[in-house]
Amino acid sequence: MNNRGISLVELIAVIVIIGLLALITFPSITKMLSDFRTSTTEIQESSIIEGAKSYVADNVGITIFKTDEGIEEVTVKKLYDDGYIDGEFINRNTNKEYDLEKSKVIIEYSNNKYKYTVNLVDKE
Repeated sequence: MNNRGISLVELIAVIVIIGLLALITFPSITKMLSDFRTSTTEIQESSIIEGAKSYVADNVGITIFKTDEGIEEVTVKKLYDDGYIDGEFINRNTNKEYDLEKSKVIIEYSNNKYKYTVNLVDKE
């Protein structure tokens, strides 16, 4: 029975193997985190658009789109305060909250179709 333990060469070989595995997996982990941040932003934007659609359905002809065609802007704060959206709105790329008063949804109405564009602004 041999009780001498591991040699320095074996220890270095294990460290080299772990280093190579880290080099191989690091780019894929970085890409996965980047994709997560992008998908989080897309989810937040689609949530805001759904809230804006409900807002338009409740207010068309009353406070917005009194004319047949046009462009309206609604702040994200208005949608939040009126209960059309909820939750925290944080930019995962900068880890800053969005400024809900400066962030807007631009609603375009043309040819009986609505187009929604979200413009999110970070707090300073």
